[in-house]
Amino acid sequence: MVDLAAELISIPSYQTESEVATFLAAYLSRIGCKVSFEEVEPRRPNILAVLEGRAKNKILMFCGHLDTVPPVSKEQLHPQVRNGKLYGRGSCDMKGALAAMVCALDALVKHVKEIAGTIVFLATMGEETGLRGMKHFVARSARTPKISACIVGEPTSFDVGIAHKGVAWIKIAARGKAAHASVPNRGKNAVYFASLIVKALHENLAQSLLKKTHPLLGPGTISAGVIKGGTRPNIVPDQCIVKVDRRWLPGESLEEVLNEIRLMVETIEKERPGYETRIVIEDYYPPFQIGPESRIVKMVKKAVCTVIERPPRLVGLPYGTDGALIQATQVPTIIVGPGNYALAHTEDEFIQVRELMLATQVYFEIAKKFFEI
Repeated sequence: MVDLAAELISIPSYQTESEVATFLAAYLSRIGCKVSFEEVEPRRPNILAVLEGRAKNKILMFCGHLDTVPPVSKEQLHPQVRNGKLYGRGSCDMKGALAAMVCALDALVKHVKEIAGTIVFLATMGEETGLRGMKHFVARSARTPKISACIVGEPTSFDVGIAHKGVAWIKIAARGKAAHASVPNRGKNAVYFASLIVKALHENLAQSLLKKTHPLLGPGTISAGVIKGGTRPNIVPDQCIVKVDRRWLPGESLEEVLNEIRLMVETIEKERPGYETRIVIEDYYPPFQIGPESRIVKMVKKAVCTVIERPPRLVGLPYGTDGALIQATQVPTIIVGPGNYALAHTEDEFIQVRELMLATQVYFEIAKKFFEI
């Protein structure tokens, strides 16, 4: 288990997932899975592994992502075990969980005579850069058998994730009128106009979002992350772009999110005539939520409790996951895995070896309870 996690960590997958996918596919084939590749982008595949049992209409999917954020240093690609902790890029997010899922499949093959259903293991590319692998999988999922339930293995410290916010990346392009900087009154300064938009985002819209909260996630948020305008100091800029990150709650719609920004910008346009704006969604994924009383939630809670010997909490997660897209296709989905998310993407990223061992047992127990073994 630890050796498999260390091997995955040692294979870089922050630019291309091809090498780690090839390694993992070979491992899955050896334990008896039927493995296929989905080439999403050049040298950037998803892996789909299938373990067939008696029935093909009861399908449990385990899901994780192959990619990581870039390492801080080369040392992060040389995994080490120190003081009961496995260090390395992706140990927590989320090659540790990938290894645990694969070892759970191996244990099922070795110790369960016949599974009363089918297990699918999906390892996606591009999760860290917009859930691109899962978007590809969902787009073609109409051609695959209906999945009954999905377990996504992000770091939750074995709490059960039942909600997280959605994300919309929105570009606001402002257009004014160029002029020589010696006569700025002859122009319409798009940078000045964009600064009014940023000010309104921060002082008005961000504050209004605080009035609506979710019991597990708190309020939605908005943050201006990019502003670009102008070409030279002696030219009144006629264009400026603002890019914002909007985290939206279950129960909100993408249209509502856009309308909030449109109304705010229209108000500023009325106060400052002579400018034009264009608002574009560059990327987004929806919020994720599943009811705490749903069958899959209760089953996963029991499975986790059986292994870690304490009832897990039902939690909202501060980060986004592939689970949002698979849940949106009406597949009951849970987020649960080893590791502390606060360590993800850090210079000293690690996962407790004990948690890796427990994770294998947790995923094995989830499969047992799901198929009533």
